[in-house]
Amino acid sequence: MNIGALDYSQALFKAGHDFKKPPRKVHYQNADHIHNRNHIINGGFSKNEKNWLPINAKPVRYKLHPGFNKNPGAAERDSIHGVSVTLEKSESGIKQTIKTLKPNTKYYFSAYVRHGELSDTLFSVLNSKAEKISAKHSSSFAMKKGWRLVIVPFTSPKNAQVTVSIQNTKDKEVHVDNVGVIPAMFIDLSNISI
Repeated sequence: MNIGALDYSQALFKAGHDFKKPPRKVHYQNADHIHNRNHIINGGFSKNEKNWLPINAKPVRYKLHPGFNKNPGAAERDSIHGVSVTLEKSESGIKQTIKTLKPNTKYYFSAYVRHGELSDTLFSVLNSKAEKISAKHSSSFAMKKGWRLVIVPFTSPKNAQVTVSIQNTKDKEVHVDNVGVIPAMFIDLSNISI
């Protein structure tokens, strides 16, 4: 009986670069061709107002939140350092138009919000005619001193252009950060209570 190594006649693996069959290069000029991504530009406000337009010509501020804002729970922000937008007055807000979505596709518009119990923020998704597709108020859930995640599910219209809007509805200061629009097919948020 011969107990020895089997010879497969081919290398099982190859170390180093394969010059005969190099890996395929994938390079995009911009991220518009990548569907499975966050479609919001500057959702963390690190570049202040860039890519965001004010609503109702009311002033908004961009505030640095140093320190550790850790709060337990999946729907709360865990951040060490970051810039957020501050909406100080009633009807102050920001908006951004998105033209990179696929038509008739499910998406989630989400953001973290922080405000007191008597404050409220309206998160809206509008079509190209400025008609509301979907919306949610941050006052619809219990608000503590920490950050809370707001998720607005929506289906993109036929022309696939939407405008997301974040607006303060009371005269109390609110903070918003980490805004995103992502395809719903990659994450199921039906079990998250917010």
